Amino acid sequence: MARIIITIPGPWGNDPAITTPFHLQVTPAEYEALADIVAVGRKCEALTDDQVGRLRKAPALLEAELAFEKPGDRAAAAAAVRLAADAFAAGAEAVFVETSLRVFGVDTLKGAEIDDAHTLFHLFVEILMDDEAHEVTTEGLQCFDLPDVVVPYVADDPEGESAAAAQAAAFSLAAQMVCDRLRPTNGGVFRASESAPWYRLKLEPADAALAAEDPFVNPRGRWVLTPRKA
Repeated sequence: MARIIITIPGPWGNDPAITTPFHLQVTPAEYEALADIVAVGRKCEALTDDQVGRLRKAPALLEAELAFEKPGDRAAAAAAVRLAADAFAAGAEAVFVETSLRVFGVDTLKGAEIDDAHTLFHLFVEILMDDEAHEVTTEGLQCFDLPDVVVPYVADDPEGESAAAAQAAAFSLAAQMVCDRLRPTNGGVFRASESAPWYRLKLEPADAALAAEDPFVNPRGRWVLTPRKA
């Protein structure tokens, strides 16, 4: 069962006037939660200094969660965007999509086509470089009930070609799964372009008990791409 979990600081009463399929709960704002949202929002350059100042004074948190099971479905992500838009209209300064580690600022959704697959992909999926593990990973594909993607790279590549190829492969596979409804084959191969290296695909299932206990664990597991030997 995939989940989208969202936290929205704002001027919320006990019964916010927002219509959404998400389950909503209002709790008092806590300093730690607001600090986390500010940190993520600054990292992705989604918040201005003025917005941060107002956000820190938010009296309450609107916690929203939607559970669904439909691999590749984009309706839940679209509903999350509508919830965010309604929250901004009601006075919110930021929307923290916890299952994507993304923060939307007030300007993030301006002009966005919220039912467009490419827009939803860019809003909810993050491509991360892990320099310690030497791998590129995705965050947020759970928002589409899809496995995340992991691509290892060579740490001591002086030209950085291995890391660049891994980043391109992770982005391309994730985008094609969301936007083109690509369904990879376990044991199959993939490459981002005609000039890119080939990778072998292996689906690593999630730990079922851990996924049931921790809603931030992607229950679909992850696709691991390793360079295919010639």
